[in-house]
Order: sequence, then C-alpha cells, then structure tokens
Amino acid sequence: MAHVTDDWVASGGEDGTVRLSHLVDNRWTTPVVAHSHLSSVRAVAVTRFAHQTLLFSAGGRAQLKMWRVNLNCPKSASLEERSSVMLRAEKQGRHWLSALPIPDPETRYMDLHTVQSNPSTLLVLAACSDAYLRIFSLDSSTGELCLYKSEKSGQCCLLRVTSFRCDVTVIVTTATDGSVTLWELDSVTVFASELVHKSGVNSVSVSTQGIEEGRVLLATGGDDNTLSLRCYHIHNPLSANTITSWACSTLHSSAITGVELLDGQVLCCGADQRVSLLSWHITGDHLSVNLVAQYCCSVPDIKGLSILHARQYDKFTFCVYGVGMEVLESKQEKRISAPHAL
Repeated sequence: MAHVTDDWVASGGEDGTVRLSHLVDNRWTTPVVAHSHLSSVRAVAVTRFAHQTLLFSAGGRAQLKMWRVNLNCPKSASLEERSSVMLRAEKQGRHWLSALPIPDPETRYMDLHTVQSNPSTLLVLAACSDAYLRIFSLDSSTGELCLYKSEKSGQCCLLRVTSFRCDVTVIVTTATDGSVTLWELDSVTVFASELVHKSGVNSVSVSTQGIEEGRVLLATGGDDNTLSLRCYHIHNPLSANTITSWACSTLHSSAITGVELLDGQVLCCGADQRVSLLSWHITGDHLSVNLVAQYCCSVPDIKGLSILHARQYDKFTFCVYGVGMEVLESKQEKRISAPHAL
C-alpha cells in the first residue's frame, strides 16, 4: 500500500489488480481498479515528479508498470498506464521450439522505493527475489522508464528497500537471511552489512529526526517475531558503526510485518493481528524504548501498515492492510501511569 493524498491510497493484490481507494466519512470506496499485470502485485510506490503524481507497481513475472494518477474528483479518478518494463519480454510465435533453459524464470519484485537524483531524473529502486538490487531511471524529458543499474547482494532474496539522506543518499535493503545492508546510491556499492535478525526481515523504517547529525535510526521487524531498533553513525568516507541498539522478541507472538518510525515513536504490526505503539528516546549513546499501547485489529493476514495523516497536535492516522484494510487513529493523551518498559 502507498499513501497518495490524505484520503487516497493505492494498493496491489494477488489478483493482479492495482486499486485506488478513497476514504471519506470513515468509509472506503474503490472507484478505480486496473487489470493490467500478468501476475500478482506485491509492491506499489507513489511520488510527485515533473508536476504529476506517478504510481509504480511491481510483483511477479519481473514486471514493473508506471501509471499517472488523476484525482480530479472521486467519480472521475483514473489510472493512466504510461510504461511497462519486463526483464524478459514475452516472445510471440512458436518460441518454445528453440527455447533455452532460463536459470531463474520467475524473478519477482518484492519492494519498490523512489529517489529523485536530480530535478530531471527519478530513480525507482527495486528489491528482487534473485538477490539483485535493480535501479530504473525515468527521464522527465522523454518519459521513458528503463533499467539503469543492477547489483547483486549475496545469495538471498531481497525483501525491502528504502533510503535516507546523510550527506549522500544511502540505500537500505533487507533480505531473507536476516541481514540489513547499506549501499551508496551513486556508485551502487555496499559499505556496511549486518545480521540483525535470525531470518527474513519483512519491514524497515528509517529516521534521522530527533538524533545527532550524522546518525540514523533503523527500525526493522522480522520473521523471528523481533522488533529491532539500531542507531548507526555514518562516517565520511562512507562507513557505518552501531552506536546503540535495542530488540524485543516478546512484543508479538508471530512475524512482524510492518514498521513505521515517527518522531519519538515507533509503530509496528504483526501476523498475530496486534498493532503496537512504542516510544523511543536516545540520550548520548543510550537508546530507551517503552511500550505505550497495543491494539488487536480485525484484519487477517496483515502485510503492513502505512501512515495516512502526518502528526498534528500529537495525533496521527494510519492504515493496517492485509486481507482488507482498517484505519486507526492514535491520540497522545496525558498518562497517569508510566509507560511499560521492555
């Protein structure tokens, strides 16, 4: 799921559809459903570029699509397909008579993230099941989406990709072996990697707010039921070392599938249908984390969560999604008792 505006979200499904959903008067409507993908849609990303709103969707069959989002009003909202890129184009005719074996015929895009490298170029980062980080380039003058660079990271499927800015743009990827890897964007080279979880890392969120300059806080959730927070110091020339860390494996009783870092708070959800809100604070080289609240939602098979409304007066709205969606609101109230330390 990807946040488009305060009351619009984009989502993809295993049925191969891309949907635009509208939240109005506490009710969901889905006025736009696009049937264009050959296989399931696993990841979507939305960004503003060249005075337009663009939606990128990807998933099975190594297929990446670009859409233009039109939101004039709910009744006339639409998705206009602008580009479709496949690693292996479909051949026409009786190609099976001379076909050669393909080492990995079913590469899947697991996650997408966008970075604007300069005013005229947008980069689309794709975490792939064949352990490659692929970067696609979109030029504003031509409107063409093409493969720009690809680099392999170990032997394990990449699950998530995101980025942050710290003097240079740094890419963060996670994999099924429990590793978190930091890349330098311009050269697409790895400068740090660490095994944070015992198995797959399903979610990652990054924040540079509320901490010292040159440091970054990474929150990850994995198949090992563990929520992990790690503070890294990014050095120049590029290298990274862990300043402080915190982890808890008893917060959820099953895999953690979604994590979002906020200013002083972290939100996570798991396959056990729990949503947890925690507070964090870094003093010097010490990271303290406390449980604020937990909620059991009605969405089965939770895949993640997305922030809908930015914090205003200590209040924010977010959406938990899986087989269905549920919108929740968090209000920071004055507490009589202290938060529960973990």
